[in-house]
Amino acid sequence: MKFKIFMLFSLSVILLNACSDANQSATSAPNLLPMMSPTLSITPLPTQTIYPTPTSVPSTATLFPPFTPLPKLSKDDSLARTLDLLNANSSCALPCWWNIVPGKTNMRVAMNELLSFVSKATMGSGNGVVVGEFLYLVPKSISSIGFIDVTLTSRSDTVDQIDVANLNSWKYQLPSLLQTYGMPTSVWLRTYKSDYRMPQNTVPFLVALFYQEKGILAMFGETNGQVLGATIRGCIVGTAGLTLWSPAQNLNFDDVSTWKDYYDPYMTLEDASEIDVETFYERYKSGDTLPCIDTPAELWPDQ
Repeated sequence: MKFKIFMLFSLSVILLNACSDANQSATSAPNLLPMMSPTLSITPLPTQTIYPTPTSVPSTATLFPPFTPLPKLSKDDSLARTLDLLNANSSCALPCWWNIVPGKTNMRVAMNELLSFVSKATMGSGNGVVVGEFLYLVPKSISSIGFIDVTLTSRSDTVDQIDVANLNSWKYQLPSLLQTYGMPTSVWLRTYKSDYRMPQNTVPFLVALFYQEKGILAMFGETNGQVLGATIRGCIVGTAGLTLWSPAQNLNFDDVSTWKDYYDPYMTLEDASEIDVETFYERYKSGDTLPCIDTPAELWPDQ
C-alpha cells in the first residue's frame, strides 16, 4: 500500500497544480489541457510541495546564476517544438534526451532551453543539488494525462540525471528498447503477494531494465500482477519511465532506482523467476510474444 499511496499523492500534486491554472485559458486544442503560463519557483530541497511563484529567479539563488532567457514560444509553437523533439530523439540516442547529454550539457543552458517552450516549471536547490521539473502539454495520444514530465538533476555545472515520465511512445515500449539498446545488464522485479486496495487477486508489479554501461534505467510501472495461487504473473505493458545518466558515473542499480528509500527492495530476474536476462531478451525482443513473468508469491511481502 505504501507504493499506491505514494503514487496517488504524487499524481494528485501534479494534477492539482495543472488544474489550478486551467481557468486561465479560454480555449485549448482538442485533447489538450489548457496551456499555462510558465511558472518558475525556487524552493529548498528536499520538498514534496510545489509552490507556484512569479517567473523571475531571485538574485539570491546562487545556484542559479543570472542568464538571458530565451524568447518564450507561443502555445502552438511550444507544442510543435515538443512534438518535434519527441519525434527526433532517435537521432539523440539515450541517455541523451532532447539534445541534453548527462555529464556534458551545462545545467543552465539546458534549463534555459527547456523554459522556452515549457507549460509549467518548478525548481529547487539545496545541499549542492539543483532540480528542475518541466511539464509539457501534449495530446492524450502521447500522454494519457495530457502532459509529459521531464526532470533534470545537477550536482555540478552539468546535468547529472534526467527523468522522463507520463510518456506514451512505441520507442520506449519493451520490444523497441530491447531492439535498440540490446540485452540489459540486469532486469529487476518488485511486487507484493497482497494489496487490499486493488481488485481481488491483483497486485502492483514493477519491472526495471537496467543498462549500466549505457546509462539507462527503463521502469515499467503500469503493469498489474495477477495472483494465480502460489504464483504471481506480471505482463509488461505500456511505455517505460526513464532515468538517464552519464555512463562515466559507473552507477549501479541501487544508485539510480526510484523509490528505493521508501519501499521494499527489488529482486533480480534470476532470483525472482526461472528465467535469466538472456532468455528474457531473446524471448521478448521481437514483440511477437506477450512479455509475462511468473514469480513465486512466497518471495514477496504483503503490502
